[in-house]
Amino acid sequence: MTQFLQRVIPAETRGAISVGTFNTDRPEDWAICRELKVLNLPFLAFYRDGSSIQTLVGFNEPHIMEQINKLVAPGP
Repeated sequence: MTQFLQRVIPAETRGAISVGTFNTDRPEDWAICRELKVLNLPFLAFYRDGSSIQTLVGFNEPHIMEQINKLVAPGP
């Protein structure tokens, strides 16, 4: 998923987006999995200004791109 995101995020918006990952198989990452309620993979959580605005489960490229575009769009 990380490679996909790095490939599809337009160069002009890369400075506005951060991508973080964690390993759901490692016991030290299980707390964050519980906190985010990760039950299925892939799991994406979108944040704006430190607040969760959307989560997606599964790989639906058009929907992922829609959320990325919303995230980087200028706020109201």
